Amino acid sequence: MPNRIIWDASYTSRGTITTSDDSASVADGSRSKATCVLDNGTNLDITAMFEVVLYATATGPNSFLKLFMLTAPDGTNYNSGSSDVDPGISALVAGSLSVSTSTSVQYLHSGFVTLEPANTKIIVGNELGGTLPSCGLNVNVYTVAEELQ
Repeated sequence: MPNRIIWDASYTSRGTITTSDDSASVADGSRSKATCVLDNGTNLDITAMFEVVLYATATGPNSFLKLFMLTAPDGTNYNSGSSDVDPGISALVAGSLSVSTSTSVQYLHSGFVTLEPANTKIIVGNELGGTLPSCGLNVNVYTVAEELQ
């Protein structure tokens, strides 16, 4: 019988890596500060999903948020990117999340993303057609394990 890869368990929460302090009042077309570190050099998770909790805010039509992943293979030096530097092609895009025009709290989920075995930070790009609220948003990380049978 050939081997197959199956899910080992349900999602494991790795916590909140972006807080309202990182993302408060970010203008349309701008980016948040880099988040706190997701230390994947220790966990060595392969697959993750990011959940963005967007607090009540007015948005324009065709609004979205972009998640950029910055990594530091040596644990210290991250590829270029910050609230002032466009991460461009040097950063992996973890997701482009469509946002509805609802002013209620929204829970937005990226698809599965492959994590590098390194420290990772997230930058959130605001393409909402308006400024993020002063309470900002949160980015939560969930990982899932695979098992070879």
